[in-house]
Amino acid sequence: MKDLLNFDSGDSGLPSTRNLARQGLSAVGFLATGIGLFVMGSLPPVFGIVIGAAACVLGVGSVFSRDSADRVGGSVLFAGGALTLLAKFKIPLLAPLAHVVMSVGAAACLGLGLWNAIKFFRGLRARR
Repeated sequence: MKDLLNFDSGDSGLPSTRNLARQGLSAVGFLATGIGLFVMGSLPPVFGIVIGAAACVLGVGSVFSRDSADRVGGSVLFAGGALTLLAKFKIPLLAPLAHVVMSVGAAACLGLGLWNAIKFFRGLRARR
């Protein structure tokens, strides 16, 4: 059973199960993050402040986790919440900058998600 889970492509040219799982999980994560950032940026100010504050609190809670993946996810969640708060408080210089950073970050996450999804589906097709 262990050999099935840790299938190494060797000389056959087939992608390993571990690589396919990592690519599929990253695709879903990046796509969800990109969509979430676009949604958080388009919320009305009252909802944006509430959801941005909740994201900051949840992100800070995850930053102190023992697992490194939780710390990275918590940092991203905290950053998204902080950018949402900055964008919704209408501070003259910071609000437009926060909107730009959120939009660029969302577009980058969507692009990475699509790229990982393409690699994932190509790997699945090659394994047939």
